Amino acid sequence: MQKLRKVKDKVAQLTGDNGALSSTDQEAAQILGQFFSSVFVHETATQLEDSEQSTNQTDNPEVTIDEETVKRKLLKLQEDKEQGPDSIHPAVLRNCAYTLSKPLSLIFKKSFQEGILPDDWKSATLCLIFKKSDKSHPGSYRPVSLMTVPCKVMESIIKDTVMAYLDTKGFYDSCQHGFVKGRSMLRN
Repeated sequence: MQKLRKVKDKVAQLTGDNGALSSTDQEAAQILGQFFSSVFVHETATQLEDSEQSTNQTDNPEVTIDEETVKRKLLKLQEDKEQGPDSIHPAVLRNCAYTLSKPLSLIFKKSFQEGILPDDWKSATLCLIFKKSDKSHPGSYRPVSLMTVPCKVMESIIKDTVMAYLDTKGFYDSCQHGFVKGRSMLRN
């Protein structure tokens, strides 16, 4: 499977706050961590309380997680995607979809009902994608978190339910196209 083996470019030496270039991977990681922390926006407790009060608690979508839904999601996994921190490749889950759909559906249901994710699903592998000209500037990289594939499958099932619910409630304005299925600006 040649397409599963990819050579990754290493992050270049990065310029720190003091203007010096990093000489080790650890220094580069520190510089990137400081940069991403500096641009992160923290919501205040008031903002979170306001958003919680604005939601209607009595009319919530019913999330159904069953074996058939999990199997469908597993069979749709793209084999050319990267694995997460658990080192389980999407191709393995796709090829074993008929066997894994039942145990995964049970794990997903229990996790959703209890509101608790398995600890392994709370970690991610961070990959940096170069996006513009100066490779030594930390802002030239976009961080992408590679989560475990089972967690992404569960997230996808919940997202589909919420999106369908919002669509039936007329939540989206007719002018909104971003992040709404079937309203892309590009047509094939």
